[in-house]
Amino acid sequence: MVSTNLNKRECKCGCGQWFVPTRSDKQYFNKSHADKHYGQRVRNKKQRKYYEEDKIFHRNEELLLDALNTWGRGAELAIIPLVELIAKGFKSEYYIIKTEDKNSTIFHYYSVSVCYYSNEPDGEKMALITLKEEVY
Repeated sequence: MVSTNLNKRECKCGCGQWFVPTRSDKQYFNKSHADKHYGQRVRNKKQRKYYEEDKIFHRNEELLLDALNTWGRGAELAIIPLVELIAKGFKSEYYIIKTEDKNSTIFHYYSVSVCYYSNEPDGEKMALITLKEEVY
């Protein structure tokens, strides 16, 4: 039996269990309680963040494919006003890869690519959507 001068304390994981620590800096009843607390406090928050971003990526992909089928009528290329995409919930700041050259910037998604440009007569922003040959 280990004799300590430490008082009983409650496990920090939130289980409500009281224990007499063997060291002055011991906060959890045992390793499984520490792992449980880490999982609830740190790991799950990270996973929720990644899950939410992944939902946005897939929603953008669905909207672009829908616009390609609607405006392009089944072709591999469609030109659509950006306002229409945004009205449906498209978030242009979420993309997989961005490539730039002298004349244009292309935003790549899983199976489509998008290039934004301004329509000269009225200045309306347009999105040129193309189907990729190679799907990631």
